[in-house]
Amino acid sequence: MATPIHLGPMKTIATYELVADQIQRAVHLGLLVPGDRLPGERTLAQQLGVPRMTVRSALRLLAHDGRITMQRGVGGGIWIQGEEFTRRQLLQFAQGSDKSIGDVYEFRAQVEGIAARLAAERAKQKEWKSYAASARGWRKFSRRI
Repeated sequence: MATPIHLGPMKTIATYELVADQIQRAVHLGLLVPGDRLPGERTLAQQLGVPRMTVRSALRLLAHDGRITMQRGVGGGIWIQGEEFTRRQLLQFAQGSDKSIGDVYEFRAQVEGIAARLAAERAKQKEWKSYAASARGWRKFSRRI
């Protein structure tokens, strides 16, 4: 007899959240960079095939999260924000996190070790020469400290 699979209820995702996610994905992929100006609401709605109010809600969400800047009027527009964090945002993030710094270090140690091993296994001869040069430079630097 097969083991029962425990599936939970699906979370409904609002269309405006999908629009906001698509814009954020474009930023993460480098298709949009900080300082880029987005098209207006009407144009975005046409490009995405959604109502203008959906785009407006998505932009409001992104603006609230500090991902974009919106300015109305002459010379106004919608711009992608950089990834700079304010002190207040960093403190909120730290307070909202239920993970200790030790957990973060443990995670990094595991992931970085695997990443280094995979890089070493997949490296080509040219890359090995570059790694060796970097290691020599690091050793020289660390002796000075």
